[in-house]
Amino acid sequence: MPPLGTVLLLHSHVVHGAVGSRAAVLPLQLQGMEADTLQVCQLSTHPGYGIYQLAVTRQSAEDVARLLSALRLTCNLVVVPSDDSPHGLSSEYVGVLIGYLGRSDLLPVVHSRVLGPDANFLNPTAVRLVDPVCGDAGRMYVETGVPVAYTRCLLPFADIATPNGFEASLLTGECVDGVVGLQVAINRAEAACRWFHDVGVKMVVITSFSGWVGGQGSNSLTGEVRSIDEVVGGRSDEGEQLWCMASYRAGDGARERSYVAVFEIPKLEGHFSGTGDLLAALLLAAAVKNVGAAPPTRITTSERGFICGDQVEAALNVVHHVIRYSVGNRKKVATHQRPVELDLVGCLDALRDHDSVPRAVRQVWHSGRWV
Repeated sequence: MPPLGTVLLLHSHVVHGAVGSRAAVLPLQLQGMEADTLQVCQLSTHPGYGIYQLAVTRQSAEDVARLLSALRLTCNLVVVPSDDSPHGLSSEYVGVLIGYLGRSDLLPVVHSRVLGPDANFLNPTAVRLVDPVCGDAGRMYVETGVPVAYTRCLLPFADIATPNGFEASLLTGECVDGVVGLQVAINRAEAACRWFHDVGVKMVVITSFSGWVGGQGSNSLTGEVRSIDEVVGGRSDEGEQLWCMASYRAGDGARERSYVAVFEIPKLEGHFSGTGDLLAALLLAAAVKNVGAAPPTRITTSERGFICGDQVEAALNVVHHVIRYSVGNRKKVATHQRPVELDLVGCLDALRDHDSVPRAVRQVWHSGRWV
């Protein structure tokens, strides 16, 4: 596989485990990209091991600003302005992934030094992905000012956003997570995606949201009604399910290009840290590959930030495969109720070749109809 360039990660780092940058770098490298990582904080482990066993060191906003300024001088070359680089800037970065930041004073620094229109850090073709990490399962683990700062400083300048259900609800005010009825969940997730699009994000992937299926699935766009058993693969039992929604919107009026897709994710018991970080890295890799190429999709566009539904489904299947493998591998060794860590090294083939992964996640909805 020919090298595709270098991506910049601003993320957390754990000494032990596969969370934050530790869950993102290897998958990017196996997709042909080098990853420069600026660690905004370093933890001994992720908090799932217990806060009393956790040690944390943090970069100050001034330190992060200084590192980014030095990177700009090192990795950017000022050239004569051209059609490809109207600002006279040529950067070796083909993408940037903004992950866990945690503190509200860091987001304006990232805006002014990396994503903002006056930053002159990235060239026009570099894909900008923001994972608005705020919390999960109803619990915030960032400062209270961080969600507002995402809305003001970063999301308007992102091509792709990858919130989980809790974060989508927190940022948009739409209750996405834990609702009853698949169609209700879809409607609310669509409303949340519209909020992100209105802010300026082209591609939104709500990475997972839960819901209790039951009753009838009604297509709000066509009026078609089907039983929920048909929608979720013939299941007769009611229970909590996991879903993912991908929504793309670019252009205005007659030039608008858009799609909405929903994916059913088989639920695995347990809590697994780092899955969102892994998924964000896989999606960034897909988007970088799509720039300047014709991706395999019903919407023929190579615009910056586009990821087709098949690519989202493939990335979700890889994450699901990694979790299943990690759980199975954990059962083979003696443990003392320690959290399951993602075994990325044991899944090198899957991370390198997504087509080799068994299909567990499937698309159930696309642009207003059941599939």
